[in-house]
Amino acid sequence: VYDTSGTAFYPNVRVYDPTGAQVCNFIGSTTLVEGLCLLAANGTHTLVVGDYFGITSGAYSLFIQRTNNPSGATPLNLDQVVTGTLTWAAQGKTYTLTGAVSDQWLVRLLEPVDTAYYPQFQVYHPDGTLLCSGANNPLAEALCTPNADGTYTLIVQDYYGASGGTYRLYTQRTNNPVNATPINFGDTLSGTIGVNPQVRAYTFSAAAGDRVFLDVYDTSGTAVYP
Repeated sequence: VYDTSGTAFYPNVRVYDPTGAQVCNFIGSTTLVEGLCLLAANGTHTLVVGDYFGITSGAYSLFIQRTNNPSGATPLNLDQVVTGTLTWAAQGKTYTLTGAVSDQWLVRLLEPVDTAYYPQFQVYHPDGTLLCSGANNPLAEALCTPNADGTYTLIVQDYYGASGGTYRLYTQRTNNPVNATPINFGDTLSGTIGVNPQVRAYTFSAAAGDRVFLDVYDTSGTAVYP
């Protein structure tokens, strides 16, 4: 929940089960409150939004989603850049990613234009608990290690909950990468980064104790920073 009114409204959100018993109560900052609520009963639950102190009115934006079996999620493919837009404060865009216990994922989220949007993503296990997260501007990045086979949930948001904006999302395995190019010691190869935040993956064989020297040069004369 994000306070969109710019007043002294202090968002508070509570969840009640079908019997009317409170199961979650989240109190945040002066503008943003968020939390992960585990439900123990089937049926119709009640969610209430109010001012924590009960004295100030104001407008707000509310987002709700399951972190296990999310609704309306977009499946992700590794080594592909996905573009999206956040339109509302507190809004999240939801994706799913199929993983295995041996995977290592590189997740990158970029704000391609200079706006107030501050990229943040969160990745959740198949059971809905948090696996990893990243937040930074203009590029948020994290290495995530799944601990079970199954479908993982990834949610893209603004870190402060305040701003919408356009983003680009990219995922790749760092073990057994998709679409990787083999390279041998002594080779010199050329390549191109098509759309950021994409990375180009290569694979090579090595032994324990090897010391590997790497050298990459920008041949395009652009602002690319290798």
